[in-house]
Amino acid sequence: MKLKFSSISKYLPFIIAVAVLWITILILFRESITINQGIFTYVLDDPYIHMAMAKNLILHGVWGVDKYGFTSSSSSPLWIIVLFLAYSLFGINVFIPFILNITFATIFIFIAYSIFKYYKMQPMYNLIFLLFLIFFTPIPALAFTGMEHILQIVLVVLFAFISTQVLCEDKPSTFKYYILLILASMVVAVRYEDLIVVLIIAAMFFIKKEYWKSLSILGTSMIPVFAYGIYSTMNGWFFLPNSLITKTIFVEAKTQAFSLNGIVLLVNNFLNIQNLFIFIPLILAVGLLIFRFEKKVLWNAPNILLTIFIGTATLHMIAARTGWFYRYEAYLIALGILTIAIGINEYLPAVPKWDTKLISKNLTLILIIFVLFVSLVGRGYFSFNEVPTATHNVYDQQYQMGLFIQKYYRGDAVSLNDVGAVNYVTDIKSVDLLGLSGLNVSKAILNENYTIKDIDNITHQNHVKVIIVYEDLYRKYLTGGIPSDWIKVGQWRITNRITCFMDTVSFYAIDPQDAENLTKNLKEFSSQLPPDVQQSGNYMDKD
Repeated sequence: MKLKFSSISKYLPFIIAVAVLWITILILFRESITINQGIFTYVLDDPYIHMAMAKNLILHGVWGVDKYGFTSSSSSPLWIIVLFLAYSLFGINVFIPFILNITFATIFIFIAYSIFKYYKMQPMYNLIFLLFLIFFTPIPALAFTGMEHILQIVLVVLFAFISTQVLCEDKPSTFKYYILLILASMVVAVRYEDLIVVLIIAAMFFIKKEYWKSLSILGTSMIPVFAYGIYSTMNGWFFLPNSLITKTIFVEAKTQAFSLNGIVLLVNNFLNIQNLFIFIPLILAVGLLIFRFEKKVLWNAPNILLTIFIGTATLHMIAARTGWFYRYEAYLIALGILTIAIGINEYLPAVPKWDTKLISKNLTLILIIFVLFVSLVGRGYFSFNEVPTATHNVYDQQYQMGLFIQKYYRGDAVSLNDVGAVNYVTDIKSVDLLGLSGLNVSKAILNENYTIKDIDNITHQNHVKVIIVYEDLYRKYLTGGIPSDWIKVGQWRITNRITCFMDTVSFYAIDPQDAENLTKNLKEFSSQLPPDVQQSGNYMDKD
């Protein structure tokens, strides 16, 4: 019996951490479905885009948000493939991405636990940093995004850890090197911005004068980019996914990239308020690396890991996005916590000893952990509180749009600016007005000549029956307004908006007969809407 308990006790930090993770997710899940009338929804519309694409791949053999043709609507081809495989095994189900995320989250906690144990971290500190990873990344909130970010964290952490081992060893095994090449390809396939961490690691191999490893890592990382790019261009689309082309910071700066204004834009991107949660871990990592350099040793594991995090975080904040429900920078937070923990591990006392020789060191270590905790505790707290409300936003807006279209416009052409939930819930001809799944729109946005006439022509040419858009989005940011011949029938407004881009969606038709039908349909559907959705417009005035 003692032997069995001893075996279990070795895994106690992992067991406790996973129990905390699962209980937290269960609490959030129960609260979410309670306020959503028993329906499970994600915190964003974006996961439904991947789910719709995987669904169409299963049912119609089409890589697209609808069944009518290819659309380059995701910068995570690997996640769509993972969903496709899961749907093939278990059927198309709204819970699949959620279950996958819980599975990958559990795997990540075991990987982090094993890495801490590999560096001989004491169980107490192991558990503390596992809890930091759970709540500050934040893993429970990411599970409810239904997207690839937890898988991204798993792959990036493994890539950084194995890269560190290969860099430290004089004669690394061939097996580790091949695993490193596979991971280099997978981290980019899961999210294209992971090219940043690949670039940093390849640069470190280059600095160590291991030129072939550096070039091979870069080369294999580009395989999914070129494979997808060739497939996309064969279908008449851009080489890169539309989500990257229309959203990246470099598109905003493309006409001034080599000017002073372009440099200012990139600096402003680095100093963006949304980067706040990354700054303090970054500063701590820099300070810790400087402190550790007293030994004048670069090629040891903690220093390499800290360097990987510092380089990746800095380039990401300059060149990529952060924010949007904690997800874009989540892998940086996880990598930062893990590398800082490993960096201070060898200085952590088994039991604090407050004599004059050790008190300054103990205070410094406690201060580092305290500052890391204080800088990220708000992130954990707000994410926990926002998950149920965010799922309710999607339930009130995109999910209800999907139910409405399924009931009255199944198989018809429908114009949208949120193409995820509607295309997952039902089958339509999706006419995207924001360019994520619309090639002509993305070209116009890229050329900065997207106009009212363009969206009017697109809807007429596709014989659109109903248009559901954020009216203010077009008035304030895109085309300067809505076509004058569109007939507005009504609008839905949600409360306590967190993740939806705007709180009010408006319903339009472009043909008087379609407008009459839309009025009737909205009136009939109005009683099915959740009571907190505020309805207004012509259809509410009809008896």
